[in-house]
Amino acid sequence: MNDIRAGLAGLPRSTAGFGPDMERAQEVLLSGHSREAKWAALLTWLAAGQPCVFGRIAARSGAEPELEVCVVDADDLERGWEHVTGVVQHVRHRWKSNAMGGRPAVCRCCSAARSWPTPHPARR
Repeated sequence: MNDIRAGLAGLPRSTAGFGPDMERAQEVLLSGHSREAKWAALLTWLAAGQPCVFGRIAARSGAEPELEVCVVDADDLERGWEHVTGVVQHVRHRWKSNAMGGRPAVCRCCSAARSWPTPHPARR
């Protein structure tokens, strides 16, 4: 985990930010809120703010394809690589079960920890 953190720290930074819509979601994602509250904040942003139209559709309640969201937070990161892998694999398993059951499914993962460096927003 320290190698990943060090790699992120070396990336260029920008003061431009990611935009007000994503910053509202980040306030919850980077807070001490429950995993469910973080999931809900991310879904709200995904349904309205993300560039991918299929992802926006999937983030809406009751939509198909179903959306699985994995939020890896600061507590998860501090517990180490094995724990993070377990968190991601748990969500990945639910996503794959949905897909194998014939239900369209999309999976999104994100890291949410203020203690980790934030790289420059992508230009694409």
